[in-house]
Amino acid sequence: MPSLRAFFTKEQNLLYVKECVFRLERFEFGEGSPLATMLPVISSMQNEADAWDKYTQYSITKYGDALRTSLSNVSVQPELGNIEVLAGFAFIFASELELSSPNPIGEELVLFKESISREFESRTDRAGATVKFGMRQLPISIFKDLLNSDFAGNLKQMDSTAVEVDKKVKGWEQSLKNSEEKVTQLQQRLEQQGYGYNFMGLSQGFDEMAKVITKELVSQRLYLKIFGFLMLLPALVDVALIASGRVDLNIIPTFVAGAWAALSITTTVVFLYFFRILLRDIDAKNAQLMQLRLRMTLCQFIQKYANYAKDIRKEGGDVLGKFENIIFSGIVANHDKLPSTFDGIEQLTSLIKTAKGG
Repeated sequence: MPSLRAFFTKEQNLLYVKECVFRLERFEFGEGSPLATMLPVISSMQNEADAWDKYTQYSITKYGDALRTSLSNVSVQPELGNIEVLAGFAFIFASELELSSPNPIGEELVLFKESISREFESRTDRAGATVKFGMRQLPISIFKDLLNSDFAGNLKQMDSTAVEVDKKVKGWEQSLKNSEEKVTQLQQRLEQQGYGYNFMGLSQGFDEMAKVITKELVSQRLYLKIFGFLMLLPALVDVALIASGRVDLNIIPTFVAGAWAALSITTTVVFLYFFRILLRDIDAKNAQLMQLRLRMTLCQFIQKYANYAKDIRKEGGDVLGKFENIIFSGIVANHDKLPSTFDGIEQLTSLIKTAKGG
């Protein structure tokens, strides 16, 4: 909607209207003169300026300047000729007000229009031509102006606009449908991620335990290499001393050679003992890692499996019993071929006693 063009509410025009009312109140009209009915109309322009601005936009655009000039002329020279010209333009504005206003106009305006139309309809001067235009051509002019306005143009394009709006709405519906499908897919993926990586916090707990054990395995494997080297060190030292000629077995006393050999063997056995302990502990930790990884794998489908198993049991009893025994059974590494932690202690004790006795 275009903004209203103000006319009657402007300060300068309002001054012209007030001065004109003052002049008309003091002008001596003849008895029964139709011009005397114009005073309530001009007073209404002063008292109800907002309504006149709102419902006489066409007349303001086309004849606003002429009305302002007529008001000014009457204010300066309140003569009969100027008053008659003012009556003609006031008739145009009153006619548009009657056409545009949703409410009936007052009796004073009705009386003014009837009196002026009877008086000036047959006249050929400027006032008569103005009144004739207001009676015959003003409604058509207002209608033509409305048809050529932007508002009417928008009404003419309503069908094409409705088609475009319908296309956009359908496009939005399709886009919304695609978005809903993507959201559903993302929701399913999030559920799968929840099942796969952190079912009730178990997967995260298993993962933290696996990290701790893996860290311990790194250090224990380093110690295993160290003790493996230390286990071979006495023999390497003996071979190196004999090969370098620093030790001659022919001149070394028998008890010294025996003691040295017992010491080397004892040292080797001790290192071997700790080597075997580390080896067994590493093997046990590997078995723990295997079991933790099994449980982390089970967490990836345990929720869906639980729902599926519940439905199957309702229909066919314990159908998945054997499957559960296989899946949820623990994995234990085979330690049969490895010595236990304290294997060989009795032999080591006997060897030390023999060395002392020798």
